[in-house]
Parts: sequence; C-alpha cells; structure tokens
Amino acid sequence: MGKVIKYPESELSKEIEKDGKKVKIEVARDAKAGWILEIVDENWNSTVWDERFSSSKEAIEAGIKAIEEEGITAFIGDKEK
Repeated sequence: MGKVIKYPESELSKEIEKDGKKVKIEVARDAKAGWILEIVDENWNSTVWDERFSSSKEAIEAGIKAIEEEGITAFIGDKEK
C-alpha cells in the first residue's frame, strides 16, 4: 500500500445539499502543482479533477459549477456493502 499524502485543506471547502443528497467539495493545496479539487459523497466515493487550479477560489467555483451543470447525483456513487 502506498503512502497517504495529506494536503492542507482550503477554508473554502464546503458541503452542498440538493435534492436530499449531500456532497462535500474539498479543495486542498498541492505545493507543487496548485489546488486540487475533489467532490466526496456521503458514502465516501470521490471524484477528483486531474486539472490543478491556480487558486482555491477557482477550484471551489469549478466544483459548484459542475454540480449545477451535471446535477448532484452525478457525484453520488454506490454505497459499499
């Protein structure tokens, strides 16, 4: 198993609830490549952008826009059994 790297999370990270479903938009600083965007659902499934962002604000805005355009259910995975 590989080493787990913990990046400092932005204060802009936040939970969003729509249609009775909840996700957390997490934005974290990658010291080498900019800001990382990840959306984590209530079942701990995650969607991580390959792209790095130049600011935490740009990353959080991209996460909000993706949820608005694709719908929150696009970011909800299956519950583990």
